[in-house]
Amino acid sequence: MDHLVNSLIEEIRRTNSPYVLKMTRITEGSRKGSSFIEVVGKTGFRFLDLHSEIRDQIYKILLVKPNPICLAVFRRRIGCKVVTGTGFDSQKEHPGQVWDQRKHRWAGDPPHELSLPRVNKQIHRETTPIVYGNNQFIQGSSTALLYFQPLIDSSIKFLTAVDFGESCTRHNMQVLFTALVSATGLRKLKLSQPMVFQAFGFDDGSLDGQVYRDCAIILAKDLKPLLVCLQVAYKAGGRTWKALHVLEFRPAFTKMHTSSREKRQAKALEYLVRRRTNAYLNDE
Repeated sequence: MDHLVNSLIEEIRRTNSPYVLKMTRITEGSRKGSSFIEVVGKTGFRFLDLHSEIRDQIYKILLVKPNPICLAVFRRRIGCKVVTGTGFDSQKEHPGQVWDQRKHRWAGDPPHELSLPRVNKQIHRETTPIVYGNNQFIQGSSTALLYFQPLIDSSIKFLTAVDFGESCTRHNMQVLFTALVSATGLRKLKLSQPMVFQAFGFDDGSLDGQVYRDCAIILAKDLKPLLVCLQVAYKAGGRTWKALHVLEFRPAFTKMHTSSREKRQAKALEYLVRRRTNAYLNDE
């Protein structure tokens, strides 16, 4: 028997045979504990043949990032291209790839992990809830989310955390609030207090209480369509979340150190906006 097996192995190796030897252990019956060997055709490994729970764990290892994913827009003659990935900056650097100035595209290998959902329809269906539901996305420019929203299309419903970044006009904010109405799974909407003040024409360093109240009135009005829709969606889905708690205000990221005063300023605006929005959300 040993001689026969060794001969078969040698023949398979020598001829690059399309067959392999498969050993199967018998687990029941009178021959329990014995093994038998059969010659079978080679079968390639298929990722999609793995159990769904195993694939899910692999997706999470690859796609869930510890830091926010920055959305950057690079302008070209024929429009804009949104590129996703961590650590983007003005140097146009990308993990594992180099920006080709002549061709105006990323070149080199490997592609970013977030390209995985584009492999095929099944992987796209399995990964989009993980990509958009377990990561926080932050604008690298005032228009990045405007281009990102149509790019991900119906997958916007999986978005759970969005940060408007450090620069955004009031008009762009209004457009984005409208677009996020479809993000029915949204749990966190982060806004920079200095960014909001600048967008509304206020001094971002002001300590005047009236300025904060005026800003809260304007922002609460702009947010109403989004928050009301989220509140309705939460209730329809049987969720106990409150749309009021989606809003979160923070100091600017641009400084090496954030003072306690800047943190208090952000929390002061958050309190005033939440109080304003709570008035109309209680009516829903």
